This record gives sequence, C-alpha cells and structure tokens, in this order.
Amino acid sequence: HEEKIATAWRAQVADDDIVLVPGDLSWAMKSKDVLPDLAWLQALPGQVVLVKGNHDYWFPRTRRKRSSLFDDWAWALYRNAHVIGEYGFVGGRGVTLDTAEVTDVASWERDLEKQLGHVQASIADLDARPDQPRHRIALLHYPPTAPGKTSSPFTDLFEAAGVELCVYGHLH
Repeated sequence: HEEKIATAWRAQVADDDIVLVPGDLSWAMKSKDVLPDLAWLQALPGQVVLVKGNHDYWFPRTRRKRSSLFDDWAWALYRNAHVIGEYGFVGGRGVTLDTAEVTDVASWERDLEKQLGHVQASIADLDARPDQPRHRIALLHYPPTAPGKTSSPFTDLFEAAGVELCVYGHLH
C-alpha cells in the first residue's frame, strides 16, 4: 500500500504544500525503529505537521528528541505549536470522547485532563509568539467531539483560541 500512497502523494503534493498527519504514522515501538518509516515520509514532497496517535509508541516526548528525528523536514506537535507562513498549528493526541468505549472512567478522566493540558500548552506556545499567524489550525488524533455531539472541552478550547479548522484521524 505504501507505493499507492507515495504515487498519489507525489501527484498531488508540491514541495511547498503543507501535509497534516493526525497520528498513527508508524507501528514502531521505539524511536530507532521508526527511522525507515520517517525516511519514506521524508522522501515525499511537502512540509509535514503531525501529532501523536494512539499507536505511535515511538513518539518522543522531549523537544530535543523530536528535533533529532525530524531535523526540520517535519514538525511534531506535543505541548508546542508550529508556524508555517500564515498558518499556525496547535494540537495533540486528544482522547476518545465516545464514552461508550470507556471502560475505566477514572482513568479516562485523568487522560482527558492530561490531553487537555497538552492542547492548552500548544495553544499557549502559539499565543506567546510575537508574529501571530493569520490562520489557526488544530490537529487531534481522536475526533474533537463524541458521535452526535457538536461541542466538547477540546472544541471549547479551540473556539476560545480562534482555531478555524480542526483536522483529526482515528477513523477506523
């Protein structure tokens, strides 16, 4: 499947395009094991902005380790923001908001608060920049609302921060 993806990508994405990857980039368990997947992605055109997905166990939490993996060809959002031209990107992994999937409510509530904190830190990082981008875009791995709902703590944060668009993944 990777050749089909690469062929379609090259046909549609130019070097100066921005590609948003909302998590689950690789099944690797450790940073060293993700290197072939990152090399494949780096060989494709475009500027990549990504967030951690629920299967991205390799994803480094420290800025220094993320910088060493991506070396300015891609940007990973983890309690930080990134600006490309007139676009500012914020986000994080998020959590499932479909409470029908939740088996341990106390653990889920702790994770929700933790993930909200990560997103708040990302927004604060963007807010602290002297040159504010014209557009704000959020990335989450999990959808920002539960099925059938139109708001959540994440959408409330994004609305207050002036986010115009939220891109998410985890679509099984």
